[in-house]
Amino acid sequence: MKKFAVVLLVLSLTRIGVAYADTTNSSNSQNYFFGVKNAAANLNQVLALLVGPQGEPGAAGVAGKDGLIGMNGKDGLPGAPGAVGETGATGAAGPAGASVLAVAFTGAQGPCLIGGVKFTDGAGTITYTCNGINGSNGANGRDGIDGKDGTGSDGTLGYGQGQVNVASCEADKRLVIDFTREFDGDDFTFRSVLIGDPTFTVGDPVTSSGDIKNTCANRTLSVFFKINSADLIHKLGHYLPGDIIKCDYVLPGATGWPTTKWQFVLTPSNTTCSTRATSTRAASTVTLDEISTADYTDKIGIEID
Repeated sequence: MKKFAVVLLVLSLTRIGVAYADTTNSSNSQNYFFGVKNAAANLNQVLALLVGPQGEPGAAGVAGKDGLIGMNGKDGLPGAPGAVGETGATGAAGPAGASVLAVAFTGAQGPCLIGGVKFTDGAGTITYTCNGINGSNGANGRDGIDGKDGTGSDGTLGYGQGQVNVASCEADKRLVIDFTREFDGDDFTFRSVLIGDPTFTVGDPVTSSGDIKNTCANRTLSVFFKINSADLIHKLGHYLPGDIIKCDYVLPGATGWPTTKWQFVLTPSNTTCSTRATSTRAASTVTLDEISTADYTDKIGIEID
């Protein structure tokens, strides 16, 4: 009874309403605690709720089991470039290399036949670089265009196989010549020398022609043949190896001067030929048809004195 009185006193002081269980009055009363409604069977099951002081923390619970391994996350964005590292220290110097001596040479040496370069290193090892052999000759190129005519003079004028000396009486310093030959049963010999071709002209308008001008009338025209120094084909003894044979022809007067091709034909009958005298041998007479075409040096001189 005392305990009950104390509880009532506490409730009155705390202004908490109290209902008695011995009445069935359905009048409204406030549900201050856990009752739901007046007619419920649990009304006033808890008479009082006091809040005590905070208790001490409980002991730590037992650690739970490890959870399942989660799935890999997406790759993150690339990070920013790192800072440039410091320059490393200079490495140690390498060993000295072996020097090489190179010497060019000609002729045969080592594996080389036509020269090359010989290399000798610091260890005395010798190697070679050889010149290559000459390649085969290429095909002949096309003939070039004719050059411009040169100016004439009183000197030597090369024409065909001949060497022509033209005197100042020939105004344009140009002279065309040709030769004929004949087989005499043993070999070929000269038969005639053809001089002067007015139909051969140079330039447009014409600046010169291949004829002899009548300003050379009454002069002596000389033809020179140089004989080979080797063995001769013609064995009749009219000339010796190395001889020079001169054949003279006197040009006619200006009246009736020829103007057709060939202006003058030198033959054995209208020329005088002889070998040139030397310090050991006198000149000897020769005729034009006694000169073998195989014995001369392919050089013929023409002179008008």
